[in-house]
Amino acid sequence: MALTDIHNAGSIFGIIYRQILTFTDAGQVTLTNDIEITRAGLIEWKENLENEKWIGTYKFDSDDKHVKCILTNYKNNIKKEIYAAFATDSLLICEVYTGGSNKGQGQVFEKINASI
Repeated sequence: MALTDIHNAGSIFGIIYRQILTFTDAGQVTLTNDIEITRAGLIEWKENLENEKWIGTYKFDSDDKHVKCILTNYKNNIKKEIYAAFATDSLLICEVYTGGSNKGQGQVFEKINASI
């Protein structure tokens, strides 16, 4: 993902980052940001992304094919719902609804195996 800004001189400033969903066996899920690259300035944007954390729960639908995540950002008390299914063994395709919106946004997450 990227946050960008174009200045009058034509310079593109931006932050490239990954969003990471972490699931536990206890039904907990978190969504955090991992900054990859910061181009020129935008320190406040970078800090906001680094400090953004969504915490919630997940459950599988009765068909066992879809997972529903309900998350809250406690810093600003905004809710986020994520409906997801595996497109392949390693890609999770999602529809993300933020702040009670009925218009979702598509997003893809890549499965990684974290070593604990």
